[in-house]
Amino acid sequence: MKNLNIALRSLFKKGRSNGIKILSLGVGLAMGLVLISKVCFERSFDTFYPDSDRIYRLHENIIRNNEYKSYGQVSGGVATGMQVEIPEVEKATRLTYIGGDKELFKTEDGSRYSARYVMMADTNVFDLLPRPILIGNPKQALARPGYVMVSSRIANLLGGVENAMDRKFEFESSPGQTYTIGGVFEDVPENSHLRFEILVSLEGMNKWSRENWL
Repeated sequence: MKNLNIALRSLFKKGRSNGIKILSLGVGLAMGLVLISKVCFERSFDTFYPDSDRIYRLHENIIRNNEYKSYGQVSGGVATGMQVEIPEVEKATRLTYIGGDKELFKTEDGSRYSARYVMMADTNVFDLLPRPILIGNPKQALARPGYVMVSSRIANLLGGVENAMDRKFEFESSPGQTYTIGGVFEDVPENSHLRFEILVSLEGMNKWSRENWL
């Protein structure tokens, strides 16, 4: 106890710059905690998926006009073809982004909202990238052209999960094309490489795009 009192009194002695030292130590510890949190977050990407170490994303590398290029996607028929031809491929699904990072859409009553990341998806997308389904049947919804699955955030914008079902809307980038909400899934976490808030049925894409090996 005596040593503690001596240490406390010494903190306030002039000329030792103890305040600056304590402040510097505090800032250093805070920055260290921030960096540790950042590293943990970066290393946690996609680990919320069951068997995440067995999920692979296909890329395409090509040489065109003597120039090397890499793309984060492949032609429509590649994944399903691999599932048929390669025994080690247990499941395969297809997704493709449409629009930009933010897509505006308008409901029948004229209300406008924005969605982050819209993708077209196969009926079995949640078999490989499972998310809790709050309402609806994704296999049935995504098997119907013009139907979509939306995240819980989008559903809440529309008045809640129950109220979102069967609501119709159109993207401002493609006026006249109406989409119907066939189900709601739980939001994809921030620590995901593949993020989406609206999944549009891939059946709405022409057959050549879905099955080509270009």
